[in-house]
Amino acid sequence: MTQRGNTLPLKFFSPFYWSTWIALKLMWLLSLLPAEIRWKMGRWVGIHLLKQNKKRAEIVELNLQWAFPELGEAQRADLQRDFYAYSGQMLADYGFCWWSSKRRFERVIEFEGLQPIKELLAQGEPVMLITGHALALDIGGVAISQQLPLVTYANKMRNPLIQWQMERGRCRFDVELLQRESGMRPLIRALKNGRLLYYVIDEDMAEHSVFAPYFGVAKATLTVPARVAKMTGARVAPCFSFFDPQRGKYVVRIGALLDGFPSGDELQDAQTINRALEQDIRQYPSQYMWSQRLYKTRPDGSPPPYTMVG
Repeated sequence: MTQRGNTLPLKFFSPFYWSTWIALKLMWLLSLLPAEIRWKMGRWVGIHLLKQNKKRAEIVELNLQWAFPELGEAQRADLQRDFYAYSGQMLADYGFCWWSSKRRFERVIEFEGLQPIKELLAQGEPVMLITGHALALDIGGVAISQQLPLVTYANKMRNPLIQWQMERGRCRFDVELLQRESGMRPLIRALKNGRLLYYVIDEDMAEHSVFAPYFGVAKATLTVPARVAKMTGARVAPCFSFFDPQRGKYVVRIGALLDGFPSGDELQDAQTINRALEQDIRQYPSQYMWSQRLYKTRPDGSPPPYTMVG
């Protein structure tokens, strides 16, 4: 098992981080509550407090306008409200994801489509799961790493203490966590050594991208997944994690392996992965992170549509 951030740096005990420690303590206390109570509290916080961030609210609203032009204003408002409710629930469950016992965590997780992935890895085949920023992205990653050795990327965060805790929580089971600046070599090596790659593909990285439709809008789409698949011979399947209110559980859904991927055509491959991700999101649209600047880079070089929100 590869784990980062085991040793707590002394700088985190300075007064600068006291407010962060208080927030982490509250998250730990929340993790002790019964699930239904924790979820209800989280949804209330999401609906009544998270939407107060006007900058993020305008990004969410613009993304929903672009992605769902067929919806009326009232329908998008309902979708936005549900998005905040689930955002609050997932926030309340971060502590549970990090600190609950393995047995307690497993009780709220279900898998769909995991067995074929296990069989491929057992046969020595490299496998990549492509996913997007579902609100339950981290919960899904931790759940998979209970079952299989995982490798994934992590972005740097503004608050070093939060980053330390996030890395520690993500790596509580069998995870090799890489920073993006480490390049592709460690990732490819981990894939060839039998780790399952959990690859988040929906970030607008500008470079190493081509423009492909995403909810009907041209989006800068990474070409790296296709390159990695070509270099390693990895089989690729879409993955999406979500909360199912009917079951009262988080579901990690792994779809069928992508046929003919990679094709050798960058645009076609970008269209394939965007389409696979979009199909999953459309089933649970309120559980996708619409607060991202999804369409930041425009194909004609025009300013980002989010300029008005800073």
